[in-house]
Amino acid sequence: MAYDDFIIREGPCPGRTSVDFEHGLNNWFNIKDDDKDQFDWLISSGESPYVMTGPTIDHTKGTTEGKYGLCDMSGGLEGDKAILQASAFAMEENCITFWYHMYGEHIGELRVLMIDSSTGEEFLLWSLEGQQNERDEWKEARVGFRRAEETKLAHVIEVVRGAGDDGYIAIDDILTARRYCAEVIPPEASISDKSKSSSSE
Repeated sequence: MAYDDFIIREGPCPGRTSVDFEHGLNNWFNIKDDDKDQFDWLISSGESPYVMTGPTIDHTKGTTEGKYGLCDMSGGLEGDKAILQASAFAMEENCITFWYHMYGEHIGELRVLMIDSSTGEEFLLWSLEGQQNERDEWKEARVGFRRAEETKLAHVIEVVRGAGDDGYIAIDDILTARRYCAEVIPPEASISDKSKSSSSE
């Protein structure tokens, strides 16, 4: 047994979570609230029968066997939602990155939010609407969040259904870290005024 290149830093270890969908949802879960959430996120792959406008390859492996999170909202109503939530943990600041696929005529909206687990208050951090990708193109998303004091918070990734069935949304390789990232990716993503003020406290 051998070891090499240890790095020791002062302070607590940064909290981070990740999921690539190859072995399930890890610490993420579909919420069960019919008033807020009408669809579930699925784990899919390029060979999945669910895929109509979704990708044929995942981002992690770049193969048809690789898995990703897919939001299949066929048969629903415009404005219906699918909500994927992470377990809450205490933080003052955070950075979330992931890869997304939004391809199809009826793409709705993809959102990233934070929820204060003690009050239930939600903060919209990031959103994109409409088709963003080519057929098998994955794009990176990143947004940071900062508060004045440590609070127990949970990430949420939410899809709002568009006007028709031709609009699947997929995500892959979610990574959260307990540090702030100022750069928003892509720069054209919408950020609500409330989330801007929250992130600059």
